[in-house]
Amino acid sequence: SAAQAHKKLLEKRLAKEKEETELSRLKDLERKREQLEREVNMLEEEKRKRHSMEPNKEELIRIRKLEEESRKRAQLERDSRTSALAYQQAQLQKEQDDLHKLGISGNTRSQPTAAVQPKPQPNAGAAAANQLLNEGVTIVKLAVKYDNSKLYPEAYESYSKALDNFSKALSTGLVKGKTSTTVIERMDGYLKRMYKIEALVCGKDKRKRKGNFVDIITSMTKCGYNPVPEGEESFLQARLAETRKDPAALAYYSKGLEYLMAKHHACKAAGTATDKRIVESIGKMLDRAEQLKHSNFGRSTNL
Repeated sequence: SAAQAHKKLLEKRLAKEKEETELSRLKDLERKREQLEREVNMLEEEKRKRHSMEPNKEELIRIRKLEEESRKRAQLERDSRTSALAYQQAQLQKEQDDLHKLGISGNTRSQPTAAVQPKPQPNAGAAAANQLLNEGVTIVKLAVKYDNSKLYPEAYESYSKALDNFSKALSTGLVKGKTSTTVIERMDGYLKRMYKIEALVCGKDKRKRKGNFVDIITSMTKCGYNPVPEGEESFLQARLAETRKDPAALAYYSKGLEYLMAKHHACKAAGTATDKRIVESIGKMLDRAEQLKHSNFGRSTNL
């Protein structure tokens, strides 16, 4: 009986040791599982961060397209001015040749000849610029009438056409001095009004948007306008709207980007480097705008 009791004691001890060993193994497995879970979470977090830092491909494509269109338009304007100058030079040369022939075939007696003064040629570029300005003034008067009558879609389209005319006039480089300053001031006011009524007319459908705001602001910037304060103010308004969960944040980011991108394009055209602070602001706004597009935020109905 003593042997049996001893045997039972040994069996109990072995069972207890086996149980403790199994428990220890299970604890080790649980620790390894938790460690693996933490590593997976860290990888997922790093992946999300990398994704959020990736540039908006659609926005980059749009920017490249805008830059290409701007280059093509500038080239067409240069070609037009070059053609007009070449035509004037050819006409002047033809008149001089005709006068020379007449002098030889006429009276051959030696007579003092008066200096031939070329006929003044009309400046085709200046005339075209003035025509664009006059047409723009006519259209914008109509836009203001529509606006006052609360016919916002018609006002929006007319503002867009007028701004396009003013922008083309500025792009000729022939609108200068006080006229240039006045045109830019008026354009600034009409542009801000377009931003105001844009949400009422277009809503969230960007296909209804009229005009190329970046090109318009760029033409103003090349003639002395500074778009940076307006762009930075829109950036601050967007940040404030975000803190209030206001869906207008996305519209403010879009507006700020257009003003700062115009400054970037103007610097590029002038062959100068864009201020590092502006480039950083553009990057931040692009990131935030992309994140808001995938959130529950929508475009505001009023800025």
